[in-house]
Amino acid sequence: EYKSYLSCYNMAGSVTVEPVVLLFMFTVYMWYPLSTEMIYETMPGYEKGKCKKDDTVCLNKQKTIQEEVTRIQLYISAARHIPAVFSSLILGPFTDKHGRRPAMLLSLIGNAIWVLFMLFNVFFKFSPYYFILGCFIDGCFGGV
Repeated sequence: EYKSYLSCYNMAGSVTVEPVVLLFMFTVYMWYPLSTEMIYETMPGYEKGKCKKDDTVCLNKQKTIQEEVTRIQLYISAARHIPAVFSSLILGPFTDKHGRRPAMLLSLIGNAIWVLFMLFNVFFKFSPYYFILGCFIDGCFGGV
């Protein structure tokens, strides 16, 4: 039993970083097509497929919600990428001294916090602006 544990440990140690990063990036970018729908679901007053073509009040309400969702997505992008630029200035020298794996682990921790924010926001229907807070925290940890 102990010998099989060592062989698994040696096999895990021989995995290079690149395939792990590829899978991580694939899963992160799969969120982007789903993010719009998740934001819509948390918007107050959003009713999917309820507007008739001649109901101008409902169509105007839908247009207003679409504009707000687009604005939130812009804020999400800024909240994630602006802190990531500054954290990369810190993580760059850190990786020179300690290697890539600790910095990648830090990024994964930030991503896990972001995922928890997304889960709580979707299940408990919090304000859509909580998406921005989760992305900001992910960006501070060097997120994507």
